[in-house]
Amino acid sequence: MFTGEFSLDDKHCELGIYLNTPTQKHGDERLPAKVIGVAGVPLSKEELNAFFGNPHAWDMLYVDTPGKPAADFWADNLGPMSLAVGKFKGSCVTLKFGLKPHEVCFDDCTVKSCKITRTAGGVTMLAFTVVGLKSNISGDLAKLDEFLDTSANVSIAFGDPADEDDEESDDDQDELDLDHQAAAKPIDGVKKEKVDTSKRRKSSDGTTLNA
Repeated sequence: MFTGEFSLDDKHCELGIYLNTPTQKHGDERLPAKVIGVAGVPLSKEELNAFFGNPHAWDMLYVDTPGKPAADFWADNLGPMSLAVGKFKGSCVTLKFGLKPHEVCFDDCTVKSCKITRTAGGVTMLAFTVVGLKSNISGDLAKLDEFLDTSANVSIAFGDPADEDDEESDDDQDELDLDHQAAAKPIDGVKKEKVDTSKRRKSSDGTTLNA
């Protein structure tokens, strides 16, 4: 189960290639919003367990043999396929990018389409899409366009868990995605999901961004 009380501080990430500006419906109004994908956020064993609120989550994904790097337990059955793991409303995401660095904070936003990718060695990569009202975004937002498709640092305070199928006005937006098909369910609460992988490219850490 997801606790909704998990946070990550100043983690390396890769920014998506789009910063979309859709509108969201709030009551009878449609308000401007921003949508951006983030990938390649590394989770240690302890962070992965804390993310799931399950002290055995990492052990369900990896085999830890003394004297050897941790191995992907599911590699033979699932290959590199990723697992869809949730959506969180009322989150806060801060991105730091560039040499200055510049900073943009998405307050009271939705972190959706969260997916994890297993790697050899036991570090798990997290990817997600951030959706927030433009009025709730502070910092150097105008600069963010210049640093898309580059490395950055991200801090995340995950909000309340929500059903990925809940109706929301950010539907049909381009999202950063991972290369996966329907996956098995090695962790409680992980959903199976299929995605369109017809257009994709690899980032430096092996995760996949939509073309």
